[in-house]
Amino acid sequence: MSEDKEKKETGEKEETSLLEEEEKTRDQAPESKVQSPKLKEAPLPEGVKSAEEEEKDEVPSLKERLLEKERLAEEYLSHLQRLQADFENYKKRSQKERESLMEVATELLVLRLLPVVDNLERAINSAKDLSVAPKGEAETKKSNNLQEGMNLIYRQMNEFLEEAGVTKVSGKGEVFDPAFHEAVAQEETDKYPEGTILEELQKGYLLNSKLIRPARVKIAKKTEDSKMSQEPMGNSQ
Repeated sequence: MSEDKEKKETGEKEETSLLEEEEKTRDQAPESKVQSPKLKEAPLPEGVKSAEEEEKDEVPSLKERLLEKERLAEEYLSHLQRLQADFENYKKRSQKERESLMEVATELLVLRLLPVVDNLERAINSAKDLSVAPKGEAETKKSNNLQEGMNLIYRQMNEFLEEAGVTKVSGKGEVFDPAFHEAVAQEETDKYPEGTILEELQKGYLLNSKLIRPARVKIAKKTEDSKMSQEPMGNSQ
């Protein structure tokens, strides 16, 4: 009995030792790394580009498109600036044309009114002459009222002409100037220098410094005696 027991214990010990050795061997052995096999990409069909290649090709394409947009923007800006300049020139030209038309219209109106002013002046002068003549009280009052009415109309017309830019050309007592005066008569005299305006037969007018009607005047002329006295005497032979 004791022998069997010893054999059994000895077998168990050996089995235990074997198990321990297996465990040690397993612990010391390097762990095997399981690597999954790499999958190779399938080749692309001919003429088809990869995503990387397409991205590389797209960069210069975007630059070209950006440059084209910038070129178009500059072209549109230049076109807009030309349009703006043309519009400004059009406005200035239109303004000048309107001003020119207004000047022409004003000049035509003034030229139509000047004969009326001339006739009104003659009527006022005639009324003054009539007021001097002897007459009754009623006639005198009527004549005065008529004269006052004509003077009022005359003042209003002159105010209108002044507002329109009309001024009178200087006349009597001034030196004759062919740029503003028209000599329609001459009178020999020694009282005034030759060329002095003795009488204004019709008034002249300027419109904004532009002559629209010259003054018709009578000017002084030297007498024959005065001319002869100023001529140098010839040498006697």
